Amino acid sequence: MSKTSFVDNRTSIANTNKGGEDLELSSISLEVTVSQIVPTQDYAYARIGVRIEGVEDMIFSEIIKVDL
Repeated sequence: MSKTSFVDNRTSIANTNKGGEDLELSSISLEVTVSQIVPTQDYAYARIGVRIEGVEDMIFSEIIKVDL
């Protein structure tokens, strides 16, 4: 998550990781805690990245605006 539409590791305000061999792709749920954003805004931008084991690059979803 980022406070701008440029969502990457440099602008991240929150992130989480989930993985493992027992991961059921049809029922993934993710939660993150977003610290106070300065200056205050009631939204952020988010996207999901998927990394295949053994592959350095990730596949990313489109960026969406999320109301906080």
